[in-house]
Amino acid sequence: MKVGIGIIRTLGFLIASLCVFSTWQCQANTTEVDWTSSGFSTSHITINAGDEVDIVNYDYDFDLYVTGAPPEGFYSDIPPSDGYTVWYVPYVYYNPGTFSFSDEFGNSVTVTVIAIQPLSVAITVPANNAVFTAPATFTVTAVPAGGTTPYAQMQFLVGTNQTGVATSAPFTGTVTNLLVGNYQISAIVTDSSLNTAANSIQVSVVPPVTTNYLVPADCATIYSSGSVLRITGLTLSASTQGGLEFAAFDASQYSSILLELSPSSLPMFDSTVDVYGFDGGTGTLAGSNYNSGAYIGTATFPPNPGYGQITTFDVTAFVKATHGPYFGFILHGAGDVLSSTTVNYGTPPELYAIGSVAGPSLTATRAGNQIILSWPTNNWVALSLQSAATPGPGSAWNAVSPPPILVSSQWVVTNAIIPGASRFFRLSNQ
Repeated sequence: MKVGIGIIRTLGFLIASLCVFSTWQCQANTTEVDWTSSGFSTSHITINAGDEVDIVNYDYDFDLYVTGAPPEGFYSDIPPSDGYTVWYVPYVYYNPGTFSFSDEFGNSVTVTVIAIQPLSVAITVPANNAVFTAPATFTVTAVPAGGTTPYAQMQFLVGTNQTGVATSAPFTGTVTNLLVGNYQISAIVTDSSLNTAANSIQVSVVPPVTTNYLVPADCATIYSSGSVLRITGLTLSASTQGGLEFAAFDASQYSSILLELSPSSLPMFDSTVDVYGFDGGTGTLAGSNYNSGAYIGTATFPPNPGYGQITTFDVTAFVKATHGPYFGFILHGAGDVLSSTTVNYGTPPELYAIGSVAGPSLTATRAGNQIILSWPTNNWVALSLQSAATPGPGSAWNAVSPPPILVSSQWVVTNAIIPGASRFFRLSNQ
């Protein structure tokens, strides 16, 4: 095969760029191999099946005679022209294998053609069955594989609603402001041959965890003599006690209520503080509060604490049982001084109330005469699947067998459907 002489080198580069554009239109990749009488610009190329190789003559003195693959005689002695005086031979390798072509001087190029793998896509972030707090905003990352490159685009969807399109790696999209619920997140990749592949995951959005910091309504050192001093740290000794009083609040929405204390004088003589609780106070700490309250327990500071270092003590049960309108704590130690609302090192005494997190969703699907129950493993442990013939107070809930099995990131239980019988299911931590 004879390739005519190219007389203007810069035109050759223009042709190459035009050819690349043409390649996009025909959904294939193009690799250009340049030639002069000194040889080819490369001795080996690797391409996908269906890709095109363009052999371009850049020699001013010699014609190019190509033998091999593309085979001699694939075109006539005068090859096609794109309208310029630089001549080139295009050839598409449709089948996998190893091929070669040569020039009249013995120079050759080996072409390795690999089979195109089926197009696929995997969502790598977030994980399947991930749990987010409402309103949820997060990034979705998808990784394509196989197909014909370059990939044209990656679409991201929440349900059937498109939430973003990426046209280059890394392929990411952003999901914003999802409300409480369960959602299907999908990624759809399109390759350069306009083939598509999709992948989906499930995510859950739960109500936000409610947190609240509650500073005492009253904070004072109470003396055994009956006097009360409010503009100081909370002194703890045999004759003085720290007193804290809080306005009653709705504690039912909180799963944990912690009393936070920190030292205001170092070193501490003792790392323990005895905590007493009293309910129904007047709202103003008085000398009569000295030695009041029922013993709740002992808060323990770590060895050698620093200023402002917090120790927490669980008072959930006590606070949930109070009736108000005020409740309080008496703090007794070995002469140590704790931070108060007036004198502290950045951390006054306070309650840290932590709200409950919504439980996992129990899903039931039918497959023939079986019911398949599943729930996500994310952050949920020690939950058992129970069933009852009727719901409501007094119902007899019994454990469901067989035990759940782990499938991906779901616990799954399969039961036979009993004709004519009704069963209700729940997840329980009892």
